[in-house]
Amino acid sequence: MKIRISSASLANAMQAVSGCVSGRAATAMQGGVLISASDGEVTFRTTDMFTSVKATVQAYVAEQGETVVSAKMLHNISRSLPDADVELSTLDDSAQLKCLKSRWKLRTLNPRDFPMWEDMSPDHSVTVNRKTLQELVDRVCRAVAKDNTKPVLKSIHTVVGGGRIVLIATDALRVCTVGAPAEGDEFAANIPSSALKGAMAAKSSAETVTIACSDTQACIVDGAFTYVTRLAEGNYPNVDMLMPKSCKTTVTLDPDEFANALKRAGVVASINPAVILDIASDTMTIRAVSNDQGESTETIPIEMEGEPLTIGFNHHYILDCIEYMDGRAVIKLIDRVNPAVFHDYGDIDMTYLLLPVKV
Repeated sequence: MKIRISSASLANAMQAVSGCVSGRAATAMQGGVLISASDGEVTFRTTDMFTSVKATVQAYVAEQGETVVSAKMLHNISRSLPDADVELSTLDDSAQLKCLKSRWKLRTLNPRDFPMWEDMSPDHSVTVNRKTLQELVDRVCRAVAKDNTKPVLKSIHTVVGGGRIVLIATDALRVCTVGAPAEGDEFAANIPSSALKGAMAAKSSAETVTIACSDTQACIVDGAFTYVTRLAEGNYPNVDMLMPKSCKTTVTLDPDEFANALKRAGVVASINPAVILDIASDTMTIRAVSNDQGESTETIPIEMEGEPLTIGFNHHYILDCIEYMDGRAVIKLIDRVNPAVFHDYGDIDMTYLLLPVKV
């Protein structure tokens, strides 16, 4: 194999596929990237045995072929390259890279031993504007569970139908639901959050992204990048049952003003993340108390309907929601022990349910 590729194309491709490589790969092959060259294109492919990522870029192919090298090594090299062409060639059990005056010699592995995935036959698909999908994923991923006690909660429940796509995530302390227009078939699937985040992290120029699903797999096609992943097993919680059917207090406020006040309160709430919200007729007082650091108090204007209320929340969890809101934010509350619901009715609909903390 002998190819010539721009350093920018190489770096972009390796950034897209390297996220799929485990830092603790069981074998050298699992930590490798399969490079295949033919007909003016070079494909880079990695897998962690759960997700497979493929990036295809244009290149000058002098000799067709394929090889496997360390994904981590090639990624680190690609990030250090100047803006110039890179020559990659293979000979026996090594690969040589040249860029201006720099040279590297990498150990190669037999590409026939690289774990390959069978071609997927999707049953359903949906096409979404890429910027819209990126916004949806950025918002909902904040509520994805971080631990592995319930693997299904590390996925994003994706529901398509009625000309819309809805993404849902919960970590048992909060629920985030976001939705936007999309054209596609009706289906629901538990797509691992890592696959959606990885797809949206790629530097793609595509205007739309297609998500296709079978009974066991999902395929995310983002221009030159393709992500194929197994769906998370298990039934996703019915979050609709958690949503309150009524409220006693409704607060409307400026999300930017609220977020800035929470960040200032967070200076004191660095150890104990709880903040106390004292809601009155036209003001909200945000208090943070720390036995070691002191106390913070700030009042912001609001519009309130219903009864005054004092309630506490983890201020990090509020910021995960409120920082994404546009226009006026609406918060619906029942009392100091039942969950509150935050609403944003902008171009992207967002509903965020958050459990209070004891104050």
